[in-house]
This record gives sequence, structure tokens and C-alpha cells, in this order.
Amino acid sequence: MRKPLFPIAIITCLIIQADAHAQNELKLEKRYNIRGNTGIKGYDPVAYFVSDKAQKGSKKIQYTHDGVIYRFTSKSNKQLFIGDPEKYLPAYGGFCAHGVGHDGKRFNVNPKAFKIIDGKNYLFWKRFIYDAIKRWDKDEEHLKINVDRNWKKLLGKE
Repeated sequence: MRKPLFPIAIITCLIIQADAHAQNELKLEKRYNIRGNTGIKGYDPVAYFVSDKAQKGSKKIQYTHDGVIYRFTSKSNKQLFIGDPEKYLPAYGGFCAHGVGHDGKRFNVNPKAFKIIDGKNYLFWKRFIYDAIKRWDKDEEHLKINVDRNWKKLLGKE
């Protein structure tokens, strides 16, 4: 008696699809500091520039760019982002700029710890007694050289 191949084909397709999804998420996590596909821990990437402060975005006003969900405080901020995402995306995928520049590693950030440098939003880790912005400021010139080179290595582009 012949066994039907249809159930085996479906299971095989589901396994392949699950593997592809897992690989895609891994790629996203290498390039972006995300939590459940949400960038900047839900903070509005445009608010850093238009308000000069970190503001939590709304789940009701969000947009997906390159597989990452970004939330906004207003529809106008969302439209600004859609018009020029590269302008508003945090540098180094939203990982701690000091960590990438100094250690060549991806570290989490406190979205309230930021610095706009040459039109890009650099995010930093800041908690209790550790303040990566202060460490960055002590050696910014040297770290700015390292951070770009290290980021390329972390992405496997060097």
C-alpha cells in the first residue's frame, strides 16, 4: 500500500519555512538592536531630532522598515520617517555606540541616553554608575574612527 506523500511534503515545507524565518530573525538581530522586532525599545526615532528628547512611541502609530517595527509619537513623525528612514534610524543598528567603538561588541542601550553627532542618533548604555556617553566623550575622536570599522566587522562586511 502506498503512503501519501502530501503530509510529508507539508511538514517539510513548514520546517523549511520555520528555518528561513529563524535565519531572518537572526539577521535582524545582528543588524538591529530589537526586542520582538521593535526597534529602539518602542521609542520614536524622529522625536530625537524634532524634540531633542527621547519619547516613547505609540503602538497605534507604527511603521515597519526593513523588518523592524518603529513607533511614533505622532503621524507627522511617522511621515517624516517614511520619507527618509536613513536620516532617522539610530547609528549602528541602535546598539551602544561606545560598545561598538571601544569593544567591537553589540551592547544594549538606554534609549534616553543619546547624542546627535553629524546628523545621526548615537545611542548609549546608561544605568546606575555606568554612563557610556561620558566614556564616549572622553575619547570621541578615536572612538568615531573605530566604531565604523568595528560595525563593518560585526556585520561581516570586512
